[in-house]
Amino acid sequence: MRLEAGRTRRILQVEFADGGRRVIGCGVQNAPRSESGSQEALLAWDAETGALLQTVTNDFAINRLAVSEDGLRLAAACSDNMLRTYDARTLALQQEFRTHDAPLSVVAWHPSGKVVLTAAEDLAIRFWNLERRQFIGEIIGPPSAAHGLVGSPAGTRLIGVFGDKSVRVWEIGSLLEQAGL
Repeated sequence: MRLEAGRTRRILQVEFADGGRRVIGCGVQNAPRSESGSQEALLAWDAETGALLQTVTNDFAINRLAVSEDGLRLAAACSDNMLRTYDARTLALQQEFRTHDAPLSVVAWHPSGKVVLTAAEDLAIRFWNLERRQFIGEIIGPPSAAHGLVGSPAGTRLIGVFGDKSVRVWEIGSLLEQAGL
């Protein structure tokens, strides 16, 4: 199977969503990123046929996507310092709010589905309760911008991969317990 690209010039990332029925991705249309005429896009394909089902264009770059464990929500780390969440079936915007003072580089879901973790070029990793749209806490001082974040299945530890080629592990269970999660 091959995913139809439509007008998309470059696909940057893809993820399965909606119980494996959809593939969601982000990409750049018309021209290379940051060139005149380029447009950022969020895309959805049928996972069986590869047919392009939907394209939502944006005025901001999506640097990284993460699909919730239930496959129904999508979190986007955006270049305009914003975290955005979408319905994975319709690509309808659910929430958007400023999470950092620099472009977001990574986003990840906590296994509970209630918390999203963001990392940005400001060298902070932050935890957000999406139900309350509330800041929970942060880890300050990673050595460089994060390239990846993943929580343990139990949700008590966090692994970060950084631009300086380091990998760090943090215990986060007490931070989430203090927040009532």
